[in-house]
Amino acid sequence: MPTCTEAATDYPALLARIEQARDSEQFPPPGVSLPELVSAMQRLRHPDTGRARLLHGIHLNNRAQYLEASRELKRACHALSLNQDHDGLVQARMWLAASLLQRGMLRDAIRQAVGAIELAIDLANYEIAIESYLCAGQIFLAHGTATESETLYGTGLELANWVNHTRLIAKSSVLLADVQLKAGKAAQAERILLQADAAIVRHGNNTWRVEQLCFLARCAALQGGEPERCRALFDAAGDLARERKRNWGLAITMLHHAEFCLQQGDAPAALAKLGAAEPFCWELGDTLASSYCECHYRIRRSLGQPDEALGWLKRYEAAMLRQLADQTPQLQRMSQRQQQAISNRLLRLRIQLEKHVGWLEASAHHRQKRQLLAQLQQARAGQQVLELECRPVPPPHVRDTLCHLIDNHCSARDQWLEYGERRFLILPGRQDAALEAFCQAMLDALTHYRWERHGLTNPEFRLLRRHDLDRVARQLATEIAHE
Repeated sequence: MPTCTEAATDYPALLARIEQARDSEQFPPPGVSLPELVSAMQRLRHPDTGRARLLHGIHLNNRAQYLEASRELKRACHALSLNQDHDGLVQARMWLAASLLQRGMLRDAIRQAVGAIELAIDLANYEIAIESYLCAGQIFLAHGTATESETLYGTGLELANWVNHTRLIAKSSVLLADVQLKAGKAAQAERILLQADAAIVRHGNNTWRVEQLCFLARCAALQGGEPERCRALFDAAGDLARERKRNWGLAITMLHHAEFCLQQGDAPAALAKLGAAEPFCWELGDTLASSYCECHYRIRRSLGQPDEALGWLKRYEAAMLRQLADQTPQLQRMSQRQQQAISNRLLRLRIQLEKHVGWLEASAHHRQKRQLLAQLQQARAGQQVLELECRPVPPPHVRDTLCHLIDNHCSARDQWLEYGERRFLILPGRQDAALEAFCQAMLDALTHYRWERHGLTNPEFRLLRRHDLDRVARQLATEIAHE
């Protein structure tokens, strides 16, 4: 039975207070026990129990309790779905993808991330859509496909700039620079980090600031910069990490600083840097621990200490074996076919996002024109392009709805483009008997939509099937050349 105190609590106000503290160092706020809050709301069968579970799952994820986090976030998804709380559900799916990623369950993680992007676009929650895109990039990176990951991070950064979201500009810049550094693209990574400097400082996330300084030091080292500058950047990153108690940032910085010292031929200094991250470098997961063991091994070899080197090599082997034991083989990997299908789906979602947040961006529209032009130039003989016209000219908010309806009707194989104020070009992936049904279904969907809700009365739609693809391609090429 719920207690009198529980029944009298203003749970929506309490949840709002906890939500406001989510990005602070005091999450949850002092005096709030999230497990007890979930239990109390569940006893009351409170409709916002799913929201409480979401916050509890986020807290567990932040504490690296990924198994418990994923279980709680699954419960949150279920409760939020039953309550038709789509704003909460899209957040829960994104966080569930993040926790599943940390458990190595990549196939389940990418499903949740893509689902979150799709739902976020439907809700016009572009912040969650972009952040879920970044999560998808992290999943592909864990899968070993760094090229795809770099593409997704680049997409996230471009979209974040379009919506002018400081936190996402900072986050995507740090993620993109990291993967570029691993690929040896130090100059590109440095440019990204310097461009994002104001966003990283303004947002105030100390971990990202530590990583930025550390990555700039690595960029300078890879480009043959002055050793003094590299050391100064590493020291600045380490000092900030200690001051702000960012153990992960300090551990990463000390590891890379030790690598730099070893490259400079200063093995004792490298050993001292690794020691500066004790003991928490062993408490942040086996992936980081194995990197520390491997670096210790190379330092001991450099110092001519074979027995110590062998000991560290054994510790490295044990950490790697623990990583393998923690993985679930049947869930971890995506097949090549699944990976390609997800990549195609993400590409379509990128185009859809561009049409929502980048329709005023010349670069987005220019890229879409180039993509359609390339498809037209490679089209087979007899292929058709559809030209959809709307009368009267729809105002901007109606055009956005119209774009959404067209995109929902098209598949990943269909290319389409807003072309002028009232026209759309569609290059359908089907050119057989199914094309007639496709055209009729699109016209029916547009004609029967309740446009009066948007202030548009009795619009007329005309769908023309054009066979002069060469002419359409020339018109597009001319426009592109003059932009």
